[in-house]
This record gives sequence, structure tokens and C-alpha cells, in this order.
Amino acid sequence: MKHALLPALLPACAFLALPLLTSSTLAQARVTDPAAPVPPVVYQSVFADTPKGVEMQTADWKKANAEVGQFTRGHVDILKWEEAQIAKPVPKPEQAPTQPTAPNMHKH
Repeated sequence: MKHALLPALLPACAFLALPLLTSSTLAQARVTDPAAPVPPVVYQSVFADTPKGVEMQTADWKKANAEVGQFTRGHVDILKWEEAQIAKPVPKPEQAPTQPTAPNMHKH
């Protein structure tokens, strides 16, 4: 019974495989043809999905440029400015007097 079905399926399989064979030969013919139409290349930047940075806002570049411009001698002035900032006493916030806490009555 199984062998009787095989001769009937063979022509059907050949018929279904025919478009595959012809499309591959057509594709090969198009590859070698310099005048063959090709789809346009779609450009997508590789940076389109990358994060923009950790800053949520952008700073005013003119203001930032003016702030950096005060250090006319460059890195030496920045180091001196940092030393001056360290030398300034930082006011400490007043602490409220702490009250002693009740002893822990929980025993292990």
C-alpha cells in the first residue's frame, strides 16, 4: 500500500520543486546582470539606539565656556582654585541634641 502511493507523489513533488529551480536560475542570471534592478539601501545610523548620556538636561555651552574661561592659565589655575576651596571651612549644620534611647528590652 505504501509503495502504491509513492509513484503518485513523485510527480507532485517534482511539480512543486519546479518554481524553486527556476527562481534560483533566474536569481543567478540577475546577479550577473549589471543592469538588474536592486532595492534601495536603507540607511540607519548605528548610533540611533545608543543612550544619549547620563545627563537629562543640556547645559548652556556659553555659560560653561565662560566659567572655564576664568582659568586663563589652564590646569594650574584649576588646581589653585581647588586648593582654595579645600582651605575654606565648610559650615557644619547644627545637630539637634540627641536623647539617649531606651535600652533594648529584647533578649536573645
